[in-house]
Amino acid sequence: MRRSVQDPNFQWKAVLKAEQIAAGEKVLAPEYTKDADRKKMALEDPKLTEELAKKDEDLIKKINENIKITSTDPPERWTSVKDLPTRETEFLHRHDTVWEYGFYEPPLEKMDRNHLMLREALEILRIRIATEGDLAQFTPSDQKEKMYRELEEHPATKRVDQKKLDLLWKYFRPFVSKKDEVVARKEDYNALLDYASGVPTEEEYTDTLVNIKNFKMEELRQKLLRPLTEEEERLQIETSKVKDFFDSEMKRLDERSKKLKELEAAGTAKLKESLKAQDEQAFREYEEKMGQRPKPSQVKEK
Repeated sequence: MRRSVQDPNFQWKAVLKAEQIAAGEKVLAPEYTKDADRKKMALEDPKLTEELAKKDEDLIKKINENIKITSTDPPERWTSVKDLPTRETEFLHRHDTVWEYGFYEPPLEKMDRNHLMLREALEILRIRIATEGDLAQFTPSDQKEKMYRELEEHPATKRVDQKKLDLLWKYFRPFVSKKDEVVARKEDYNALLDYASGVPTEEEYTDTLVNIKNFKMEELRQKLLRPLTEEEERLQIETSKVKDFFDSEMKRLDERSKKLKELEAAGTAKLKESLKAQDEQAFREYEEKMGQRPKPSQVKEK
């Protein structure tokens, strides 16, 4: 039976073995059963044991004469000193120079002859296309002269042969794409779009409103000039009667309202007078009652 991992003795031996391995003890890999049997047979063979114990002096001499072994420490592995992009490194390098093309440009005095930087090549091509290329016809003459002077004074023209600059212009020159387009005003485009969508113009809209107004006026005039039918005459008479009745009722209600206001004012005055008379009567009765009461001196004598 296999030992349990939870066994204290097993755990203690495992700790001791781990300490021995950490101290430098070599642990060989387990052997296959056949390899272990063959090794055992070889160790028990007296001829093989004698052959292994034999020392060949001639072989050792040849090895010492022809083979020289020199050992040194392995070279140190190159490690990059560039910081990885993290939040901390971004904060540390926040004031570093931001290169136009994403990499460091060497100083001009260290540039080899007939070598160009990307920025210099683009500047030269930009000047030549504005003075000799497709955009030359759109560049003013005074600006062309200024660009010619810049090209002559450019450090790259002094460092690179003219033949190489011509090859650069021949194979890497920019080009301008040209195509004909029909350009229309925005007002015309919107008008055409409204016409295609069925939206009337301002003049058509005004004419339509005028036509509608004229049609309604003519329709009303024809209706007024047309003689009334018996039903319409009856309705007109009833409408006039209702209007007269409404006017008379409004007049009557106004007069009634005025009378009610007058009665209310008169009734309020009479009510005030009656309340005043009642107060005076009550006050007189109170005085009479108070006058019949005996004085305090008369009560003591009795």
